Amino acid sequence: DDGRPEQPAAQAAVAELASRSFTPLRWPVLLAWAQQKEDFAVDFRHRSVCAALNRALRLWMQSVAAPEERSNGVSLTHLFRWIWPDVSCEHVATMLTWVCLKEIGKIRYATPRVIDQDQRTRLENMFHNMDADHKGHCNAKDISGGNNLGVEAKLKNIVDAETVRAVCGDRAIHEIEFLELMCEDGFRAHFDAQQVVLRDGNKLTRQSREVAGETIWVLQDPPAWERPQRQLIDAIEGEIKRWRRLAVLEAANLQPLDDIGDDDDAG
Repeated sequence: DDGRPEQPAAQAAVAELASRSFTPLRWPVLLAWAQQKEDFAVDFRHRSVCAALNRALRLWMQSVAAPEERSNGVSLTHLFRWIWPDVSCEHVATMLTWVCLKEIGKIRYATPRVIDQDQRTRLENMFHNMDADHKGHCNAKDISGGNNLGVEAKLKNIVDAETVRAVCGDRAIHEIEFLELMCEDGFRAHFDAQQVVLRDGNKLTRQSREVAGETIWVLQDPPAWERPQRQLIDAIEGEIKRWRRLAVLEAANLQPLDDIGDDDDAG
């Protein structure tokens, strides 16, 4: 159980979008959505706007759209440029970034706190005590108490060498890794930690979403419902990069806005 509400319809929609990458929206889906908005408008003003949109979409599809556009459907960026005809490529990229951040919010977790200095000092002292020979590292036997423990001391010890080997292998463990292994679940051992173990045993990992300009914490092993969501985010980021490239061309007057195709390099 990943602790998130089940939403079968929403999950199916995300899965469909992800499987098709960032492809255009089919006309029947778009027109059905516009009709639903008109039918269920909450007041007269809202209904008038939705009705105008509904009529405009149908008129454009029937009278303006080329056969290829009727077949392919409508991309999100095409909708942007309908609503804001003079929008620049840079602004389209910005709007796509907002959409991307919204989708990222569905998979990100709150940034884990770093353990306080007192906790870190205790762990550092523990490491130095285990590293009695001042090697700068310790191994499974050191963590379990060393070679000279009697039976009673071994029984009192919190972890045995076999358990440490099962988790870390029989290798040298340096101080930073030791802090990460031994710090409290749900916390970072230090500011630059890349992984955190949660109290339920799941692991969070730090992920850089450079295109969206975000560093986030996500599950290292995502549940099934989350995988298509990540694919959708990847597809949106691909569109952002494409429109940023187009913005560079537009700024340099190398390609007019009207010559930009919505389905070039899609996905």
